[in-house]
This record gives sequence, structure tokens and C-alpha cells, in this order.
Amino acid sequence: GVEALRAYDKNRDTVQLVLTDMVMPGMGGRELYEELRRRNPDIRVVVMTGYAPGKWGETQLPEGIAGLLEKPLAMSRVAKMVRKALNR
Repeated sequence: GVEALRAYDKNRDTVQLVLTDMVMPGMGGRELYEELRRRNPDIRVVVMTGYAPGKWGETQLPEGIAGLLEKPLAMSRVAKMVRKALNR
């Protein structure tokens, strides 16, 4: 999460979508999402998770998440979700 935020800050003019996992060391997906939204309220974020659909740990997914991908991932599903998020 921390590395993703640094990469976003360096490339914010060209980043249109962030694909992230919910569980990461240092800064989890929820914290990353919140930091990205502070920097850019219009950023599109797709979350990958092994948790139950519609959940972010114990709470609902934050408003504004562009998509949720359940693990294990099928590349065709990832491609469709990314396209859908970018078209919003």
C-alpha cells in the first residue's frame, strides 16, 4: 500500500485506475483507497479480495469503489472489470 501510494504520487497525471488488494503489509487496501481519494476524489479503484463479496473486512466497501474482484482471479474477469471501471 505504501509503495502503491508513492507510485501514484510520482505518476498521478497518468494513472487512471488503481488495482489493489485488500490485505497488504504496512498499509491495507482500505487505507490506500482513502489516501488515494484524498489526493484525487475521482480516482477509480478496483479491489481484489479473498473475503466475502460486498465486505471490506467487517464493514461495507466504501462508496466509490469502481469494482470488486474475488480471488482466485480469472484474467478475463480482471480485464472486463478494468474496462468497465475505465469506461465509467
